[in-house]
Amino acid sequence: MVTLNYNRVVTTIKSLYEPYSGRYYLAGPEPDPSTAPRFQPGFEYTFYECSCDCPQPAPYENDSFNVNFANIISHIDPDYDENAFITHPNHSAINIKEIDVASDYVQVKMCYDNYNRTPIGGGITRFNDGVFNANVTITPKDSLGINDPNLINELPGGLYKIEENYSEGATQETIIFKEGN
Repeated sequence: MVTLNYNRVVTTIKSLYEPYSGRYYLAGPEPDPSTAPRFQPGFEYTFYECSCDCPQPAPYENDSFNVNFANIISHIDPDYDENAFITHPNHSAINIKEIDVASDYVQVKMCYDNYNRTPIGGGITRFNDGVFNANVTITPKDSLGINDPNLINELPGGLYKIEENYSEGATQETIIFKEGN
C-alpha cells in the first residue's frame, strides 16, 4: 500500500478571483478561445455588468468601478460541468457566492471592461416614430456590418439603439439620436 502525504496549502481570497490558466485579451486579433482565462470550478460565480477604464481586470484591491446588479452577464452553479471552461466575460465583474457567505456581504471584484474587442454581431433598432415605443424596425448585423466604421454616418436621421454582441456573451447597447441625414 502506498501512502501519500500532502502538505496544507495556504492561499488568499484574492487568488480565487484570479484565473488558474489562460490570459486576458488586451488588443489585436481575437485570441484563440482555448487561451481565455479559466476559473476554478466548484464555486457559484455571478458575472455582473460593470464599467470602468480597465482593458485588463481592475486590481483586486480596486473597487472604483460601477456595477449593474440588474444585469447578470453569466451565472455558473457550483456543480457546473468540470470539463467546461469558466471564463471571465468582457464588461463584467466577478462575484463568488461562497465568499459572500463567509464575509457576510456582497463582494464584487476584478471589473474587466475592454473596449479593444470587436463585436461578433448585433443589430440596429430604429424607433420609427422618433420615440421609445413598439413601432420599430430591427435590422440584424453580422460582424462586418456591426463593425463598419461608417455605420452611424450612413444611418438616416432618427432615434436608434445599436446593440453589439460579443463572443463571450456580453452585450453593449448605445442609443443615438441622429438629426438630418
